[in-house]
Amino acid sequence: MTDKSINYRFRIVGPSGVLPALRKHCACILLSATLVFFAGPAAAGKFADNMAHYSAAKTYAEQLRYLDAALEGWTYGDGQLGKADAHLRRGNIRYTLKQAGGAVADFTAALELAPDQVGICLNRGNAYKLSGDYKAATSDYSKLLKHDQFRAMGLTGMGDVFLLTKNFAKAEEYYEAARRANPSEHTPVFNMAVLYYLQGKYEKAKTLARKASDMDVSGNFRFYALVISGYSNFCLDRHKSALRDFNASLKLKPDYLYAVIGAGLAHSVMAETEKASARLRQAEKLDPRLKDGVKTLELDFKAQEFRFLNDKVRKEFDTMSLLLHYGK
Repeated sequence: MTDKSINYRFRIVGPSGVLPALRKHCACILLSATLVFFAGPAAAGKFADNMAHYSAAKTYAEQLRYLDAALEGWTYGDGQLGKADAHLRRGNIRYTLKQAGGAVADFTAALELAPDQVGICLNRGNAYKLSGDYKAATSDYSKLLKHDQFRAMGLTGMGDVFLLTKNFAKAEEYYEAARRANPSEHTPVFNMAVLYYLQGKYEKAKTLARKASDMDVSGNFRFYALVISGYSNFCLDRHKSALRDFNASLKLKPDYLYAVIGAGLAHSVMAETEKASARLRQAEKLDPRLKDGVKTLELDFKAQEFRFLNDKVRKEFDTMSLLLHYGK
């Protein structure tokens, strides 16, 4: 069922959903596109009023409150697609806040209200992936493969599942297929750089990270790509190049923890102790857990995040911490 009185259109947005993710110092994530509705003027009433308040809200907490109220006040006169829109938007916010179960519920509700909008399977697949239900995620991604608009994203999502389950050969296969399906899309290129980094193929990781950065027309995720390039250079013992990458990333996002740590590591191995100390202090302000050691930054595949800490980086971080904290 569709609501002919409202003009709906769709567009693909980046991994954070409707708004930029509220991540002051999170690890870099695999990029995942999401789908959002954009509605034209709605009928007057509680639903429309709350959706208007939602659009003007500045925080996720406020937005969720107005979306909750809109859905509670929804009537048939507001249209099925209006309700689907609210569920989809709330699901995107819940996904960004890592509330995987709530996001799945909202995306499922949106699909029930707008079953012809197969693109919503992209969002629900991402939420299933976040929850660790990879079988359900793969099922949703596979539904996108017959649709040219979503094929590359479906293939990328399936590649992510294989990456997160450490089947690196299959992940590469699906990322390559996604690149062929849409050569201008930067997401599979970036995620393949992640794949190569985790495999220790640093030269390839650096090259693809740079390519993804150049392909990212919006520029919203270049700081991620620069950090991938930076850690790849670091692991190749190209410390000056690594430092340039980390500093370039910090110009785009000054509080990104892993760029701060990377810059500190580069200064440390180049015996620039004062600068390394300043970066370590900055990192500890961003994440006080760092005072307890590098163990707080381990790989967390279930949370869909990857950390940059391989054995080489971990060793250098521990060495830097000991020197700067204890003078040993």
